[in-house]
Parts: sequence; structure tokens; C-alpha cells
Amino acid sequence: MNKALFVGFLLLIFTSSHAQSDSFQVAPFFTVSLPTTPDSMETDGVKVYMLNTDSIYYQVGFDSKILKVKTKKDYDIAISGMYHGFKSKLDGFEVRTTDTVINGKEGLFAFAVSKYNPENARQLFLFFTLINGHCCFVQCSTLMETPAQKGVESFFHSVRFKGENYPVKQESNIAFFIGQLLGYALVAVVVFFLVRFITLMVIGKKK
Repeated sequence: MNKALFVGFLLLIFTSSHAQSDSFQVAPFFTVSLPTTPDSMETDGVKVYMLNTDSIYYQVGFDSKILKVKTKKDYDIAISGMYHGFKSKLDGFEVRTTDTVINGKEGLFAFAVSKYNPENARQLFLFFTLINGHCCFVQCSTLMETPAQKGVESFFHSVRFKGENYPVKQESNIAFFIGQLLGYALVAVVVFFLVRFITLMVIGKKK
């Protein structure tokens, strides 16, 4: 897959601005805008919503089970597991992935283009993340011939999450604040002695 094409899609999706329609609640912590009410299914606690239009196929979902995520490392392991669990469905696609942020939440973005049957090639856009311990995903696909680019951009721009990827310890914030204060204090001390040094040099020259 052309790297410039991949980067271009990322820039379009995550920097463009579009007006949004009413939000559809996937979960209390997860909403997205869709053209109409989607169909749904649930398997082993995983709730999935699907909608097929003339140009774009939409799919969003989350796992009702809660993972015990206490650190960034736990989060990274969970995201990796989500992607590898889905990867088998992308055997006929050329895939590029990157870490990114949607609506202020970290996640893994994947862009895939089907390798075969170029006249009917499909492109997939996927985003995996973890919110409040729940695995969540956002996906849409379209034919390369009719990419419906604005619809894809609007879809990803409409995604809203409430919650955190993983706990941020208050002690870490306090330590950061104290570190900042110590840094400012150190700068002040250095400036004080520098001014004193320059003043003494000037006085010395006058003598």
C-alpha cells in the first residue's frame, strides 16, 4: 500500500471538520452519528451495531465485560489482543496501522485495502480502543470506486467517548506538579546567581 495514501487518509479523517447529525448511543460511554438506526446483534457479551448504505458499511461495538486495566502496559496488551483477534479477517487485505487519538482517547487505527479483484476493491477504516475497561471498535468500509470520503470523515469525527483509556494515578500528577515547581525554583536560582556574577564582573571592570 502506498504510504502517502495512508498518511493522506489519516490527515483527511482526523483534521477535517464536518457538521454532525444526532448521536446514536452504542454504550453509556460511547456514541457515534449514523445515517439511520442500525441493526444489532450480541454474542458472548459483545454488542455490535451494523448499518449498510449504498456507499458505506458501518459497524461499531463494545464488549460488556470489563478488563482490569491498571497501567499503560495493561492497556497496550489489551489493544494488541483486540487487533490480533480481528486480524484473521484481514487476510485478503493489505494493512497499515498506527497509534492515534480520536476524541482525546488513545487507540490503534488500521487502514486496509483488498489485494484482489481491483475493479471491486474495498477499503476498510478501523479504530480499536479501551474505555473504562471495555474494548470498543469503530469500523466502516467502502468500495474504492466510490470512496464516499466525506461520509467516512464525518463518521469518525462523530465518535465520542466518556471515560479513560487507563487509570491515571493522582500521585503521578502531584509528582509532576512538584517537579515543575522544583524546575522553576532551579531556574530562578540559576538566574539569580547569573545576575550576581554579571554584576560582579561589571563592578570589577569599573574598578
